[in-house]
Amino acid sequence: MRICDIHPSEDGRWDECLQALRAATMFHTASWLKVIHNTYGWDSRVLAIVDDNGVVTGGVPYFAINSAIAGRRIVSVPFSDYCHPLCENNDELTSVLRALRQIAYQGRVDAVQMRGIASDEVATQEGWVPGARFVSHKVWLTDGIEATEQRYHKDCVQRKIRKAVREGVQIERGNRSEMVDQFYALLVRTRRRHGYPPPPKRWLINVAECVPGADYLMCSYQGKPVAGVVTIRWKDTLYYKYGASDERFHHLGAMPLVYREMIRRAAEEGVQNVDLGRTELSNRGLAEFKERFGAVPTMVQYWECGAVRRREGRLSGAVWNLGRAAISRLPLFVLPSIGNAVYPHIA
Repeated sequence: MRICDIHPSEDGRWDECLQALRAATMFHTASWLKVIHNTYGWDSRVLAIVDDNGVVTGGVPYFAINSAIAGRRIVSVPFSDYCHPLCENNDELTSVLRALRQIAYQGRVDAVQMRGIASDEVATQEGWVPGARFVSHKVWLTDGIEATEQRYHKDCVQRKIRKAVREGVQIERGNRSEMVDQFYALLVRTRRRHGYPPPPKRWLINVAECVPGADYLMCSYQGKPVAGVVTIRWKDTLYYKYGASDERFHHLGAMPLVYREMIRRAAEEGVQNVDLGRTELSNRGLAEFKERFGAVPTMVQYWECGAVRRREGRLSGAVWNLGRAAISRLPLFVLPSIGNAVYPHIA
């Protein structure tokens, strides 16, 4: 066994390896890495575990990012909910973590972030420290769609779905360019409501163009888009990646309706689970919304290590809250420019 640094878009062994690994996720795939490269220009690499026959059996993708604000860092993988090393045992994991730290040291990188490590013991032994924590939610479909829908909260989900149907909310599925435009307009509204800038629009365009299985579900009312989600099908999982809505139409219940449709279509297509993504521990409202659909929570632990020096000077909570308050009051047309400017620094 040896560790090799390979380019996933040029070496098909990486995606071939992922098909055989149960722990692999959509965030490990070359297509997802391509979205990041095409949007931000960063070069993707994979620290691959290669056996004596030259077959890739595991490893971890990563990006080396140089930001004038956040410094030089390595991330596996930016703009991903999680992207842990794919290793068969602790010896392989130790080798991968050491190789990544060596790359960071040689490149004089400030810090390395790993979005999940299978063994806390190995991570600690190798000098990694716990970073941010999130909760991830999955809706399991192994009992069938009828049993799944019976677990929906009767008042907060089932009643609202019935209202959306009565009000005539329509649902359309696809990934046409006009659907990208409609969803992005909703996303700008949603991010302002929560005090965050939206990602660059080209990010959503690249997701639609580069990732097989990327789809939009859009709800409309009297011809006007009011809610939508972006999903990605990979292997036996449907990934919910983004959701957005127009708050002026929340009374219609469109978002619960689009969630139901998303989960129903996943079941019809033989998907085993719907991954509803990560949620900040402080965002209890979003976590409860997901759990009302029967989603099962699990903890996601990020890990960090400093190769040359630890990152310092993170924004204090007070400054961060002040920035969110300011964004929530800005005109909608200003927010895309802010997102274009800041997203390369918050990967």
